[in-house]
Amino acid sequence: MRLRGETFQAMVRQEVAWFDIKSNSSGSLCARLSGDASSVQGVSNCVFHHTKEEISEVLPYMLLSHTGGVEI
Repeated sequence: MRLRGETFQAMVRQEVAWFDIKSNSSGSLCARLSGDASSVQGVSNCVFHHTKEEISEVLPYMLLSHTGGVEI
């Protein structure tokens, strides 16, 4: 929600001529507000999931090595 708000604030601060550009029409700006925030959320969820997976794979080996169960 914060990203969407900051993006909207940046859009509102633009000069009037910026809105005359075809790629900055009201429809495309609304789509950008909803799409960009969703994309960033999807990426951050993916990164968190992979990080959690990697930690869960490495953690048992680290614990075993510290308890002396496995000699490396």
